Amino acid sequence: MGMGVGATSSVWVQRRVKLWMKSHTPPEVAVRAARRGTEVAGRTAGEVRTAFAEGRQAMHQREAELRHQVDLHQKQPPPL
Repeated sequence: MGMGVGATSSVWVQRRVKLWMKSHTPPEVAVRAARRGTEVAGRTAGEVRTAFAEGRQAMHQREAELRHQVDLHQKQPPPL
């Protein structure tokens, strides 16, 4: 039984090592790096778009507040 387990585990380890080595060859690494780069770029572009939209919204809100303050100031009678 010990010999069978040893042989089976040896074959399993050999297959795992071959699979690992195949996944770390230069073409595979390049494909993986390109895929990650594309994912990161897409995510970053989305975050930038969101940040711009939030900034634009905050700018419009602040502009409305300032215009309201100016309107209130203009409606007050001048000091005597």
